Amino acid sequence: MSYRNLTVKRSGIEGYGLYANEHIKQGEIIMFWMAEAYLIPEDEYNKRQRQNDQQIIATGARYVGPMFLYTDIGLNKDRYENYINHSYKPNVLYHCGVCFALKDIYPDDELTVDYTYLLSSDDQESFVDADTKTLVRGTDWRTCLLHTAKQLTNLLSNVSGCASDSDKVAESAKKINLYVSEKYAIEQAGCSPKSISESSDSYGSDLGHSPNLEHSPDLGQPQAKIIDS
Repeated sequence: MSYRNLTVKRSGIEGYGLYANEHIKQGEIIMFWMAEAYLIPEDEYNKRQRQNDQQIIATGARYVGPMFLYTDIGLNKDRYENYINHSYKPNVLYHCGVCFALKDIYPDDELTVDYTYLLSSDDQESFVDADTKTLVRGTDWRTCLLHTAKQLTNLLSNVSGCASDSDKVAESAKKINLYVSEKYAIEQAGCSPKSISESSDSYGSDLGHSPNLEHSPDLGQPQAKIIDS
């Protein structure tokens, strides 16, 4: 779910890509990947990929720890995050379902993220990086969490004026981790997966947004605007 003004259009990297329509400062939040998403354990994610589940293939991404998220697909359900392309020199950091600007991003800049942190280590959707011509593969959840947490800490520590944002992110991360632990326990017990937006009011209020992030007044772009040119 986009937090900033973005557009989807043809990419020089691959297919369609995600572009900024405004100046996004280093350290600022760009998207909430986990808004209106569903959670599944990593082994189930891998299993459904092998079964050629197009919803998982098109929208699946690592969330926190051994949990993956996926979103709805179909008419009027396109989401900005599903169009972001890969780069080993990205301008966006993905950490636990939230995307941060690694550097200043300007209008018409294409947003890119390192897919190493989105894919499973057994992911069926590995592909070749356009620049290095090497195979892009996911990593295990511990390595992913350690690397992205370190990058986020360095990013927010080095950006002027981000101290208060850093505190908010840290507090939000605690709430997200508690929520994921609860959801994982429920799903391991055999209950059907639920949308993250179906969390209790306490999670939503502690995160600073209503539980249904898609309808929060703070989020201006629940659906992707695509320019086919």
